[in-house]
Amino acid sequence: MKKEELLKLNFVDKSYKNSEGNDFENFQIKINEYTVIQTYGIQTLRFDNVDILIHGECINVPNCKTIEDYKNLIKLFA
Repeated sequence: MKKEELLKLNFVDKSYKNSEGNDFENFQIKINEYTVIQTYGIQTLRFDNVDILIHGECINVPNCKTIEDYKNLIKLFA
């Protein structure tokens, strides 16, 4: 998956360089006032982790790998 695909879905790029000098890719989208979906990973353009933050609770979403998976998550919480 490419970051351009995430940006088209209105994800915000919050990437940064971590303390070890590695690029840390991080993209987030706020669905409503209580729900944020974020995807991140240390390897460039490989998003290994997807979390949903609901009321401050973090829930990991396994097997969310394709852009269609992300679209379904957005639809689920919209």
